[in-house]
Amino acid sequence: MNPWLIMICILAKSMPPGRLFLYDASRLCFRVWPTDCGVNLHVDNGRYLTLMDPGKLGLLWRLPQHRDSPVVGAVDIQFLRPLDPFQPFEITTRLLIWDDKRFCIEQRLTAGEKVCAHACLRALFVGPQGRVKPEDVIRLVERGVPAARSHWLTQR
Repeated sequence: MNPWLIMICILAKSMPPGRLFLYDASRLCFRVWPTDCGVNLHVDNGRYLTLMDPGKLGLLWRLPQHRDSPVVGAVDIQFLRPLDPFQPFEITTRLLIWDDKRFCIEQRLTAGEKVCAHACLRALFVGPQGRVKPEDVIRLVERGVPAARSHWLTQR
């Protein structure tokens, strides 16, 4: 399915914004279309990342203003099981932690009870003035949430 069409459908379905809290998981349900499959007749590794993109929209809806854009700097992904044509699947996205520079976001792509792919994204927000501190983004979303620190994130 065309990624732009997917995003428009998600935006229309998820109105009004503000249903999720900071650490809540965003869940989106899809079906594999033949255009999502590669020559082996299942979703190939590059397409998984494209299918996971709309999952980030659930996180964006938490922001009262959408002037800042998320930029993914790194992705660690594990491909565990294939997704076949017409198979239904769900993308679960949630914020794990953040440090002084970036956020760590987890995405799971599941079919039924089985995890087909698991990704950990490191991303930041960029606005008109440049990089936006995670604390500033969090302040827009919820008040009183302490900054979660991670030795793992600061080592990379």
